[in-house]
Amino acid sequence: MITPGTSRYVQGISWPGDRVIPDGYELIELPSATYLQFQGEPFDEADYGSAIEELREKIEQYDPSADGYAFDQTLPRIQWEPIGRRGYREWVGVSSL
Repeated sequence: MITPGTSRYVQGISWPGDRVIPDGYELIELPSATYLQFQGEPFDEADYGSAIEELREKIEQYDPSADGYAFDQTLPRIQWEPIGRRGYREWVGVSSL
């Protein structure tokens, strides 16, 4: 699913199927999958980089096997826009054990 040489993260928007895709962008269809959402604490907008790193560290420490899952490295990770008042969010794909 992840094209070699590209990021494992997906950033994007919903796009009407009848519109032309602008140069430099590509259209992908994500497969049906199960994702775990990780949610960070609200943060000061100036500290967004630290908020992202803090949550990523927590993700790396989390063991999804306790809930019957394993991280699925073939699926892209979905990164939400970091907005201080709601905290940083990231979705990580999993598969059943």
